[in-house]
Parts: sequence; structure tokens; C-alpha cells
Amino acid sequence: MLLHRAGTWNTETAAPPTTPSSFTPFEDLYRDFGGRELVVAANDNWPFFGVEEVEGEEEVEGEEGGERRLRPTSGIDVSIMEALKRSLNFTYRVVSPADGKWGGPQPDGTVTGIIGLVARREADIAICEITITGSRESVVDFTWPYYLESVTLVSRAPAPKQRTFAVLWPFTLEVWLCIILSTLAVGPVMKGVLHRTPPTAPGVSAPPPPSVPLQVLSFNFFRNLVVQGNLLQVKSWPGRFVFFFWYLFCFIVYALYSGTLTAVLAVPAFERPINSLGDLSEAKENGYTVGTIQDSSLEFIFKEAKGGIYQEVWQLFDHEDRARSFLPHPDLGFDKIQSEKFVFVNPELNSKIRAAQRGRDEFYFGRQTFYPQGYGIACYSGAPFLGVFNQMLGRMISAGLVNKWAQDEVQKVSRTTSSSRKGVAGGPSAITLEHLQAAFFILLIGFLLSLLALLLEIIVTKI
Repeated sequence: MLLHRAGTWNTETAAPPTTPSSFTPFEDLYRDFGGRELVVAANDNWPFFGVEEVEGEEEVEGEEGGERRLRPTSGIDVSIMEALKRSLNFTYRVVSPADGKWGGPQPDGTVTGIIGLVARREADIAICEITITGSRESVVDFTWPYYLESVTLVSRAPAPKQRTFAVLWPFTLEVWLCIILSTLAVGPVMKGVLHRTPPTAPGVSAPPPPSVPLQVLSFNFFRNLVVQGNLLQVKSWPGRFVFFFWYLFCFIVYALYSGTLTAVLAVPAFERPINSLGDLSEAKENGYTVGTIQDSSLEFIFKEAKGGIYQEVWQLFDHEDRARSFLPHPDLGFDKIQSEKFVFVNPELNSKIRAAQRGRDEFYFGRQTFYPQGYGIACYSGAPFLGVFNQMLGRMISAGLVNKWAQDEVQKVSRTTSSSRKGVAGGPSAITLEHLQAAFFILLIGFLLSLLALLLEIIVTKI
């Protein structure tokens, strides 16, 4: 910065120094950059900063070979930069680190990623969905946060449960065992009641009632259970009481079973989804890999956690093969979700737009979000234009421009996905073999048991 003569001060007089009318206050110096070119560090990260590589252009003097020249295309952060560019009269070019990371200070003292470019003053600012963290603020200065959002868990959409044994779903195992034992016990109970029944009147001799075999009694009680009526006539009151309460029992069981089975077949049942950080441990046991963006603020908060759920989640990442859990770009996370059992820890807006691009129905978002975070523009330490950037960002936020630009990016995807789904019919579907396969399995089991019984009878007869 050039120094300008501000005035003179005569120490022999008490009068204050005189100031030329052309003097510009320091806070107003950067309201007009005078067409100066800023170097902006960013990664290809639409919907915040979409870029494309510049081909066939010579490298700018002073630019390191490890940096890539990029051209901004669209995104929330691109809209912010264009607004700042018009208001403050500057141009900018975009560079990206070779590692493609967001980065930050490392234990060995180095600073990686786009944060490193700014910290080493290889770039003037960095803007690319950069989360403001304490460690990053130790090497760069951040503007006020211009966008706030939370982090979500993204996994593949829960698959429908197999309906092979759907006929058993209305009751728990304990209920089925009680029904089976009751059906097996009521036959012997009725046999004992009929055997102990006294004559119709005292002193009157009557022929004893015909004896009913136990297997006949048991089969008739089973008929009652499956609503097939009763073929036995019981004239004694003890036997009638047994039948009355058995009928009542069968009515209650049948009503509950048929109603619940209808609901089970009408409403699809799915695997248990991953809704919160507390579900990640079970997901890990079921073969899922937990992942996030490498060298990001999310990796940092889990890594630096001294206790609680964040520390538990940090243990669930694959530290032996880091490439499985720590990915260089969000697109790779969504590729892994579609190809394997993978849970991606990622910011919400970024995740929803990428899911919409690939088919929203293929992904599941956890119901619980966590770690509210703010995104800011990273400036090199002591940047004199930081205050002007803060004022401009404050005006954009107050006017609702940032939220408007975010909605514009969402609408781009919404229009594409809605047009691609046009004409897809909805409504209830017909009953398929998948719904009724359990009935055929039961019939097949019955045929096999009958064949086995027939073979045993033939073998016993020959012996």
C-alpha cells in the first residue's frame, strides 16, 4: 500500500493537524478495488462453487505448478463472489490445490488444502462451503458466517423385508407358541370333561355317551380355530362351556390376526433405517462403513472429541484403510452408498441436492441432524478488506439473497427430477405372488408331510 501525505502538525501550537480534503478513511479504502485481480481458492463443489478446468491457457506468473486454474460456473458461493465483484470493482481468478482438499492446520505444522493456499498467501481468499472452526481461525481470518446448516447421515434407502413368512408377522413368537399350546391342550381337556360327565339325572340309568377319539376332538378344535365350524354335538353342560369359551377365544384370535395381516400386506415393511449417530454402532455391526470428507471440519470434530458420542463415532471409521472412510469429494460418498453398505456423514444441503440428482428415492436421510455449522470466506491474516467483505455479506444476508441463491440451485435439480418422473403412475398395486408365497409354502409343507406319512405307512405295512 502506498503512503499519502495526510497533513502537517506544528508542535509549537495547540491546534490539531490539518488534513487535506482528499484523505480517505481506512475503512473506505477497499470499497473500490480499482479493478484489482483477487486470487480465489476453491474446489469443485456444486451447489456452492461449481467450476470447470481452464484448458489451453498459460499459467499465471507466480502460480505454482501444483495449482489448477478453474473457471466458475454456478453455485451459491459463485453468486456471492459475483455480487462482491460488481459492488467492490475487482476481478478474480480461481485456483484449486492439487490435493483437492478443504484442509487446515496439521499436527506437523503444515496447512493443507484451500486453507493452506490462503494461509501461505498464495491466494487472497477462499470460498467453497468452508466451515468456520477454531483450528482454521488460527491460520486465517474468517468473515461473518453467510450460511448456516446442520450435518445429516445419508445411507441407501431401506430395502423391503422379505415376505416369505409374512403370514407369521401379525403375532410375536410368544403369541404363536401360546396359540399352539392352547390348541394342543384343549383336545385332552375336552376328552377329560366328557369322560367325567355324570348321568343326566340322579338315579336315572342311561347309556354312556359315545366315546369320541382324542384325535377327532383335537381336529375339530383346530377347525374352530381356522373358522371351519364344528362337527361334534355335545349335550353335557361342562362340554358346552368348553366349546363356548373356545369359540370366543378363536373369534378374538381370528379378528386380530386377519386385521393385522391385511395391514402387514398393504403397508410395505422395510429394514430398520439409520436415523442418528447412536444407530451407527449397530450399522457397523451389520457391515456398513462410516465415512465423511477427508481433512474437513467433520473429520476434525470427531478426531478431536475427548468423549461422548463424537468420540464413539470416531472409533467407527476405518482407520486401517483410510481411503474407505475418508473421501476427497462428496460425489464419491454417494457412489459408495449406491454400490455398497455405506453411511455418509455430510452437510444437509449438499447431500439433498446430490441425492436429487441421482434419484431421491434411492437414499435415506437420518431424521436427526447434528453439528450446526456456519460457512465463511477465509481471508489471509490481517486482510485489510475483511471489514468491507463483512459489511457486504451482512447486506446480502439481510436482503435474503443468500437463501434465494440457495433455492435457485435447488430448483435447478427439482425441475430436472420432476420432468424425468413425469408420467410415473401411482396408486395401490394388485396382490402379487410375493404377498401370497407364504400360503404356497405352507401348502407345500403339508404335501411333503403327507408324502412322508404315506411312506412310513407303506414301510410299516410291509414289516
